Amino acid sequence: MDQVSIAFQLRSLDEVKPWGDPEAGLFLHWYGLTDGWYDLRVGEHRIFEPAKGQGKGVPYYVARFWEDLVDVAPFALNPLPDELVRRVARPDWGAWVIRAWEGAGDNLELVESALGWWGRRHLPSSFLRGAPRLDLWRDGHDLHIEWHSAERRPNDPAWSSASGKTVVSAIQFREQLVDFDRGLLDAMEKRIDKFARGWSNPDIKLDVEELRKEHATHTHALREALAVGSDLLPPWKEIIAAVGELEKRVPPNA
Repeated sequence: MDQVSIAFQLRSLDEVKPWGDPEAGLFLHWYGLTDGWYDLRVGEHRIFEPAKGQGKGVPYYVARFWEDLVDVAPFALNPLPDELVRRVARPDWGAWVIRAWEGAGDNLELVESALGWWGRRHLPSSFLRGAPRLDLWRDGHDLHIEWHSAERRPNDPAWSSASGKTVVSAIQFREQLVDFDRGLLDAMEKRIDKFARGWSNPDIKLDVEELRKEHATHTHALREALAVGSDLLPPWKEIIAAVGELEKRVPPNA
């Protein structure tokens, strides 16, 4: 079983570019102040490290990665029933899902009922050119991670690990996610505190109180996302029945 870690680094404040334009006005906000690098490391794989990178991961707003992980975590960490584990583990599962959606037609409601849960286990990356897209799903104590990159287009960057799959400890993934959450929020709180002590650039608007308010909205986001009660769990019996019906209409391995 591979080890998993989430790494990030924020740019120094003098390297962070403000948003807006000189005529309409330049400004800094919470999201923009997370400009830096991030990476997801599983075993020897550096999933978000460009092939010609600096070893820091992909340069982008760390908040975007944080937001996506907060969104996907409660679903990825929710174990799948055995009936779905057997299906997801099939080599043709991904291709079958694509065929089911592409041929939905009059079966759209059935496809949504059968496969809506699977879409919640994708970690998006379309905002990064050619970057791998991740699927995360849990079987007992194991978290399966698979990643695939679309066929490269001209001028798309190469990635150090374009595709692959592995199994990590679901508990360790959760621990790493909590550490990442705390690390980013602590780093941002220090940035805001530094601004509160004085902001000396009159050409760039910065509202410290607004930064504090936005920061406060993020403080408990992960904890609340992970506190999934039984009443919020998917209706697995209904989903399994819908998958079975969909397989009759779109046979696997067809």
